[in-house]
Amino acid sequence: ATGAVAGSYEVGGLVGYNDCGTVFQCYATGAVTGTDRVGGLVGYNYYGTVFQCYAAGAVMGYEYAGGLVGVTYYGTVSECYATGAVTGSYEVGGLVSYNYFGTVENSFWDTETSGQAGSIGGKGLTTAQMTTRSVYGNAGWGASGWVMTEGEYPRLAWEGTGADPLPAPEPVPLAGSGTEADPYRVFTAQEFAQLSWHKALLDAHIELANDLDCEGVLLYSIGDLGPFTGVFNGQSHVIRNAAIHQPGGSFVGLFGVLGGSGEIHNVGVENVDIVGSLFVGGLLGYNDGGTVSQCYATGAVAGSYEVGGLVGYNYYGTVSECYATGAVAGYQYVGGLLGANGGTVSQCYATGAVTGSYEVGGLVGVNGGGTVSQCYATGAVTGNEYVAGLVGYNWGTVSQCYATGAVTGDWDVGGLLGANGGTVSQCYATGAVTGNEYVAGLVG
Repeated sequence: ATGAVAGSYEVGGLVGYNDCGTVFQCYATGAVTGTDRVGGLVGYNYYGTVFQCYAAGAVMGYEYAGGLVGVTYYGTVSECYATGAVTGSYEVGGLVSYNYFGTVENSFWDTETSGQAGSIGGKGLTTAQMTTRSVYGNAGWGASGWVMTEGEYPRLAWEGTGADPLPAPEPVPLAGSGTEADPYRVFTAQEFAQLSWHKALLDAHIELANDLDCEGVLLYSIGDLGPFTGVFNGQSHVIRNAAIHQPGGSFVGLFGVLGGSGEIHNVGVENVDIVGSLFVGGLLGYNDGGTVSQCYATGAVAGSYEVGGLVGYNYYGTVSECYATGAVAGYQYVGGLLGANGGTVSQCYATGAVTGSYEVGGLVGVNGGGTVSQCYATGAVTGNEYVAGLVGYNWGTVSQCYATGAVTGDWDVGGLLGANGGTVSQCYATGAVTGNEYVAGLVG
């Protein structure tokens, strides 16, 4: 599709509303203009699949505007890219603007031509990176219907451009074979930086062989090509001075997304500097059912939603025997250890200062149906509503926990919990509490 498209709702360069269908090996280059759910290729992907597609046209919408897809709702976007300029006022993404429990993986957008540093899923790259053949080969695109000339964007083979097929993945540049018996071994910060570029590493066994100093090394979140479902064993080593700055980005941390069978354990992250927007953590952005154990993070973490000193959002995952000591700042669902929890958290603590607006806690911003046990927090907490020393808003289970940090807020302010719709047992709080309405030493 090459013509310009204009409308109001569910507007796309090729498809306005994909209702459980499949969009496969397609592209659109025309400008797309709309109000809500506007995409360069598909406006609204409802339980549908968008696979091996690209969009290059400019996209302009008021809200939910994406370079490829405006909104995906329980849908899948895979092996796609977008390069067009994207503008809007609310929920704007270089690839996808909003993803509601869908999958966005193994896809890219051009951060320079789009003017967007963030997307809800995908890997944002410079134009030079986007026009490098090995990037797509290592992501596994070479086994499908793509062709590409070095220095240009990939094209679909059926377009007949005469370009060469994409290459096979390069050998993984690490010692070992990635099995449990012979894991890949990471000796240097430069080798650690390679972990986010090879799709073949996403289900591998990996271990640190040394302490690493990542000062000056460009890092991307491991798992931004798809969830990390392997095993990462730090072997009690420390990763120092790691920085990832993606102010509009989602799933931001040293690891972006940890899948259901994935494990991260026995690693320290010191003096981390992480900046993102949604699902942001010092170690891990989004834990989708995996296990994080015996890990810690120190340094600064900043974002907007689901922001935590260690993990941004623990969604049906497990976090145990971990701690975070760095300062954490965000807007909503902000916590010293976890921004939001829907899984299990045990024997953990946080000591850093936490600042936000809504659902702000010294340990967890919001405990949404999860379990928090044998944990504590000591950092000062500041926010507006649902602010507390341990958990800002609890509608799960909190047991055998305590908080000692000073708490300052406006409404629903508590030394332990800001508001409670769940169960609390064998807990205490000792910190000073200051607020205006619904203020209490234990539960606001």
